Formats: sequence, structure tokens, C-alpha cells
Amino acid sequence: MSAQEWGRRKAAESPRWSADKWHRVATIFGVELVNEPAHADSPSEQGGRDAA
Repeated sequence: MSAQEWGRRKAAESPRWSADKWHRVATIFGVELVNEPAHADSPSEQGGRDAA
């Protein structure tokens, strides 16, 4: 199994971040989140997952 495949499997096992968690992280890093609904549910996007 390649490292990419392993990473995809681990990401799929992790729960999605809640909106509240995204806002807390954005506050920590001092960034502004922009809502992009066209990209939010994209099947190719593997981000937004966290084991915490």
C-alpha cells in the first residue's frame, strides 16, 4: 500500500471537523474562513478531517 493510499484511508476513518472547530482553529491562526459551498462537498477534497 502506498503512503498516499494509507493517508486516504486514515482520513476516511477520521471524523469531520465541526463548524465550531474550524472557527476555533481559524481564530488561533488569525485567518478568516470564506464559505465556498461549491467546494465544500467536493468528493475530491479530503481535508476537514481530524481524529480529535
